[in-house]
Amino acid sequence: MYQWRWSSDNITWVRLSDTIVASVIIFDLPDKKIAFFQYAITLKVKGTPLTNLIFTDKKYKYFR
Repeated sequence: MYQWRWSSDNITWVRLSDTIVASVIIFDLPDKKIAFFQYAITLKVKGTPLTNLIFTDKKYKYFR
């Protein structure tokens, strides 16, 4: 399970819906601004979730 969040300032983070694939689609991002994205992966071992809360940083400039 992939846990996603994004930020416009790399300080305040907004949680997005979890996905089972390594991609997410986000609508209504701020126009012509830098957007920061992070994800963490939750794995299950014998049905027990092992949560990795270390988010990986990604930075994108979003243009419509």
